[in-house]
Amino acid sequence: KHYGFTAPEGIQFDWTLLKRHRDAYLQRLTTIYHRNMVEDSTIDVIQGLAQFTTKDPHTVQIIVSPNNDDDDDDEAYTEEYTARHIVIATGAKPLVQDNIRDHTITTDEFFQLDDMPSKIVVVGGGCTAVEMAGIVQSLGCDTSLVLRDRRPLWNTCVTPLLEEDKNTTTTRKFDDMLIDGIYEEMQKHGIFIYRNTNGIESIRNTSTSTSTSSIASST
Repeated sequence: KHYGFTAPEGIQFDWTLLKRHRDAYLQRLTTIYHRNMVEDSTIDVIQGLAQFTTKDPHTVQIIVSPNNDDDDDDEAYTEEYTARHIVIATGAKPLVQDNIRDHTITTDEFFQLDDMPSKIVVVGGGCTAVEMAGIVQSLGCDTSLVLRDRRPLWNTCVTPLLEEDKNTTTTRKFDDMLIDGIYEEMQKHGIFIYRNTNGIESIRNTSTSTSTSSIASST
């Protein structure tokens, strides 16, 4: 019940309660990580916008913003750090088509919604998209999944590791039995899957609270 579900009689779901407890859980984890790094270790945490300098490949220049506004802050200042080994582990952000960017959200913003939508279109066939589609469908949301391939989880991991490889595509395919099983189960649970598409062609608002998506056909 702490996560919005009431059972066993008349199972109901409360999105607001789930969101509140989820936010509190993430805040608790953030506090623990910060305490472990800052208070209980010798790790120094510097928040800012970093880039390698032209001096050598072992020096990083960081624009430190006291107001967390990166280089737009008038009080920002620059620091340099040199080390024998520098690990780049910044994580990644979802890629959103330019033509639909103004009318879409990513998984980062989904749990910031005050109300769970009654209908949703999930674009993507990777682990996060498949997981999100399954979650919202099980919570009662009318869900569609848009794929570029013929099955979910068909191709994943498309991030090049080196700058010179930025125009290449690195993919990894899951086991066929797993792919086919997930595909069949998602359809059994009511998720409508668009296959072999070129993504979303356009999104237009049909009222103040709804929008309509057009799927781009694959050539």
